[in-house]
Amino acid sequence: QSNYSDKKIQFSIIILGLLWIFIRDTNTLLMLSFSLLLILLTIIRKTSKAVSIIGIILLVFCFISSSSGSSSIRWVHPNLKVVEQRILTTDEGLDFYIEQGMPISETLLEDFVGRNGGSVYDYYDAPELAPFVEWHREHGKQVYIKYLLSDPIKLFFEPIQQIKAIMYSDSIFIYSPRDFKPILPDSINNLVFYQYFNFKYSSLLVISFLISIYLLFKKKIHSLLIPIFLTTFIYPHALAVWTSSGGDVNRHSYQLRVQLRITVIIFIALLIGNLISYLIKNYFEQIKNKRNMFLYTGVFLVFFSLIADFVLNTGDTFSLGYAQIGLILIGLVSIYFYFGLKYVPDNVYFLLTDHKLDIASN
Repeated sequence: QSNYSDKKIQFSIIILGLLWIFIRDTNTLLMLSFSLLLILLTIIRKTSKAVSIIGIILLVFCFISSSSGSSSIRWVHPNLKVVEQRILTTDEGLDFYIEQGMPISETLLEDFVGRNGGSVYDYYDAPELAPFVEWHREHGKQVYIKYLLSDPIKLFFEPIQQIKAIMYSDSIFIYSPRDFKPILPDSINNLVFYQYFNFKYSSLLVISFLISIYLLFKKKIHSLLIPIFLTTFIYPHALAVWTSSGGDVNRHSYQLRVQLRITVIIFIALLIGNLISYLIKNYFEQIKNKRNMFLYTGVFLVFFSLIADFVLNTGDTFSLGYAQIGLILIGLVSIYFYFGLKYVPDNVYFLLTDHKLDIASN
């Protein structure tokens, strides 16, 4: 029955991956990262063949989707936006494209490239641009690749320089349904899922990554391979989004932002889980004998945070800052530890010390 259930899960992952990849071209980028993650985990950790098979099948789907976009004309309009907004507006880019044989006209330079408002598609069908349109369909992709590779240093650093355009999402909510409201309160929602990828969040990612690298090689905690690999895929994902998107970078990078935030959450969860596992395995008796300390600390933190809001808040509404929410969460976890340590069965201690139960992975 277990094997049958596993096969159903594996088949479901393949079907969902297939649907996800072919719904939209930009979906391929996220699924490509996921398929490479499965393959790398198989190579390094010698996981089951089913994991590698799923990764290879999803990878094949990604290549089929990419080939389909190349053989059709789906790439034309997105690439046209990039060329019009970033390349033909610069003397260097314009000269490069002219050298590659791009037809040039007054309509192209003044009305199309220098347009004031209007959709790029409105100009694309203009009769005056017919020579350019035909040339772009035939040679646009090859010339664009040559242009990117002509300055590899710029190609490498441009996504980093444009991190604000890629990661900031001011206008993303115009695509949300009418009367959309986040599930969590704003204070908690912003704490868990930043709208802006700011310096604090990036610092948290870097610190978590470095600590995980140390624990991976020093303590052989292989569960950290998952967020480590996801982190290494963030830059290639950002590079692909930036080079393939014109004016809608913030919308096309939405999956990248989801991938990045999920990576941070997995990092924190695994690091906290391994810390708890280490403390219980090595200091179980000491912690259990001092469990009252968790109760007192938890009650104090919760009480202090709530009182601080009434003292510091001068408005009429009740609102909590990030620091207060953090203290309340720590307090609730401390209270939870008190009851958990008070009623934990003794046999759990032996399972932990015998390394038969991995709290962090679970």
